Amino acid sequence: MAFILGVCITSCGGSDHDESHDSKNLSAKYSQSEEEVRNLKEELDQTKDDLKDAKEKADKWDKEQEEKKAAEKKAADKKAAEEKAAADKAAEEKAAADKAAQEKAAADKAAQEKEAQQRAAQQPQQAPRQEVRREAPAPAAPEQNAGLPTVHGGAFCSPAGATGQSDRSGRILTCRTARDGRLRWMK
Repeated sequence: MAFILGVCITSCGGSDHDESHDSKNLSAKYSQSEEEVRNLKEELDQTKDDLKDAKEKADKWDKEQEEKKAAEKKAADKKAAEEKAAADKAAEEKAAADKAAQEKAAADKAAQEKEAQQRAAQQPQQAPRQEVRREAPAPAAPEQNAGLPTVHGGAFCSPAGATGQSDRSGRILTCRTARDGRLRWMK
């Protein structure tokens, strides 16, 4: 029995030895696989972190680009508004200058017309004075034609058809319409 027991122990012991060796191999493979899984997990976590950082950078860049575009648009809008305001102001100034020039021209024209009217009003007033002046010395001068007033050729006169004696030559002058449309003493 001891022999059987010895054989049994040897065969049982040998079997344990193979099983123990297999178990160690399996355990080593498990440990190696577990280590590989841990390494892969660390790589995956690192990749996730890198991806998260890249996404944050991309979001930040997108936001900066949007802000930059908004600032550029705002600047362009402001510049366009300033240019429009400057153009409007220039147009208003030009319109005001044109209006002032028109008003000045109208005022100048009105002043010229008024001056012309005043001159026209003064000329008839001057004509009787000239006639009176011419007529006043007449009695002192010797009269060739008695009853005719002494007049100055080219001076204003009235009424049309009246006659008078020239103060220079003694000729008879008639009150007629001259080229300027007014009554004057003429040959």
